[in-house]
Amino acid sequence: MRLLAHIVGWTLLIVAVVIAIHDGLTSLDQNQFVVRPLGQLWFEIDASSLNTLQAGIERNLTPVLWDPVIITVLQLPAVALFGVLGIVFLLLSRAGGRGRPLLNRNRGA
Repeated sequence: MRLLAHIVGWTLLIVAVVIAIHDGLTSLDQNQFVVRPLGQLWFEIDASSLNTLQAGIERNLTPVLWDPVIITVLQLPAVALFGVLGIVFLLLSRAGGRGRPLLNRNRGA
């Protein structure tokens, strides 16, 4: 399980770096700061799956779940979301392992 969390964490961090590079190059090209939200990135990659997800949630669950909950998540910067999730998975892959502890509680003792 720790190995899977480790692989997922590094994959998410790599995706975050790729998004950051793309946003940086777009910023240079347009002469303005560009940070794409997750929803825009998803729409650029596969708009039909985003529309299918929205329809499925609104029909089968509740429209309140789509707006405001999922809409709020889709408005977050994609680079930050993937980066934070990657770090969380990497930290989870270390928890309870034989490596260094997450927090050194015996400092100064």
